Amino acid sequence: MSGIKRQKQLAREKFERQEQRRTELATKRRGRQRVIAIAVVLVLVVGAVAWILVARGGSDPVASETESSLECAPPGTPRADNLTWAVAPTTAPVAGSSIALNRCLPSESTTGS
Repeated sequence: MSGIKRQKQLAREKFERQEQRRTELATKRRGRQRVIAIAVVLVLVVGAVAWILVARGGSDPVASETESSLECAPPGTPRADNLTWAVAPTTAPVAGSSIALNRCLPSESTTGS
């Protein structure tokens, strides 16, 4: 075999090896992309189902028990809108002061006493 024929044969074999490697890598890449696509679809389906369940307003048995066992004070009478003051208040709210808003207290049956 002459030198030129040998070089052509080696180049052809190298090309065939490279082509085989490219084919194997493409097959692996397609498999990896398929797995990723399936995972994304599953996440989207689970998210959609969860969103639908939340949007439908599924009842929460714990929350409904808690809400029904609260004894709230009746609401106060609204203030009249025509109130006037002879002199403006001179005291300003103190920094760090707070207003107690806990008008609803749990009933005796839920405290475990």
